Amino acid sequence: MKFDFKKNLIQILLAAVIGVLTGSASAFFLWLLGLVTNYRENHISVLFLLPFIGILIAWVYDRFGKESHQGTNLVFIEIHTPAKKVPLRMAPFVLFGTILTHLGGGSAGREGTAVQMGGAIADNIVHRTQHWFKNITINRKHLLMAGLASGFAAAVGAPWAGFVFGLEVLIVGRPQWLAAAETLVAAWIGYWMVGLWGVAHTHYPQTPFPEWHWALLIWMVLLGAVCGASAFCFYHFEKWLAFLLSKKLSNPMKAFFGGALLVILFFAVSLWTGNFKYCGLGLGAIKDAFLNPAKVWDPIVKLFFTALTLASGFKGGEFIPLVFVGTTWGSALSGLTSLAPGFLTTLGFVAVFGAASNTPIACSIMTAELFGWEYFLPTLLVQVVAFYFSGHTSIYKHQQFSFRKWAWFQEGTPYLLRKRRFWKK
Repeated sequence: MKFDFKKNLIQILLAAVIGVLTGSASAFFLWLLGLVTNYRENHISVLFLLPFIGILIAWVYDRFGKESHQGTNLVFIEIHTPAKKVPLRMAPFVLFGTILTHLGGGSAGREGTAVQMGGAIADNIVHRTQHWFKNITINRKHLLMAGLASGFAAAVGAPWAGFVFGLEVLIVGRPQWLAAAETLVAAWIGYWMVGLWGVAHTHYPQTPFPEWHWALLIWMVLLGAVCGASAFCFYHFEKWLAFLLSKKLSNPMKAFFGGALLVILFFAVSLWTGNFKYCGLGLGAIKDAFLNPAKVWDPIVKLFFTALTLASGFKGGEFIPLVFVGTTWGSALSGLTSLAPGFLTTLGFVAVFGAASNTPIACSIMTAELFGWEYFLPTLLVQVVAFYFSGHTSIYKHQQFSFRKWAWFQEGTPYLLRKRRFWKK
């Protein structure tokens, strides 16, 4: 393949523009998210708005959203089989949809919102600038990947993880290295822009790496198995709930019914636990899990609430809720050991999300960036085990798989449960 210096320079410059715009949009989003989260925590009665927020979000998407309701999957479709432009309206729609979801206490994340904004911004930059460059065809696929990487890095505060995420997430087992320059530039600039706008990323308690002994290996494998099985359960439970609700109800009524059920369950669980830690992101509970052993029901309840929120049509990502599930599993398991709660909590931090999104390398790098590089190899081990036990699942519907020769490995949990190959459609 002939190296075209001019074309590659243009690609990198456009990736830088994508990073600036996506990082700025993500900073605005994170700032708004902090405001509504603080307001909800101080005015708990706002939870009663959730069913009506659901109706509003569903009506807006049905009336004006067009293809935007497909979210991140629309970006994946346009990368794999280009057909039409990712609508720019997807960025403001998902931004304010996620903000309203969190205002009402919906159990959703923020990574998916930033990734969708990055994809929409990137594709519109490609379409609006292509005519500027005579005799040069802009590589749309690489710049869409740059948008994904920039949004992820800006949302989670881990630029190297964002860079690898953009390369790793499209086709499992086959990173798209030809887009490395664009994704690297966009991820780092997106991350820097959040800081330049004065928006702080979340900081988590740090735990020193303990002295190595073989018992640690057993707990790592066990944690990976539990987190992988959780990813498997989350995928199928959300899919089943979405099918059940869509079969019985229209989109607005589905959102209203799901929102009303969530409000009832939030208050019912609060009578049991004495708090509303399962609402919204749950960052307070995540931080506490590093310091004190979590209850075994914490990840189960959060997983249920997140699946119901997303299946009902509310907006947001899966990252932080699945971080909640992974950290609380690690913290709960640490109660069975003599280890400090923070060690297994750190290893489980992104284990469920990594298994659910099939991005073990990016998630291992993220843990290393946030907690120290001594955690990279232990986290990678946990990620590989979780990846196995999650089976042929992905929160990204149009993610592709490349390693059919590894089918016995990739089947994971379904193979153990059903004793048959089912990775073929």
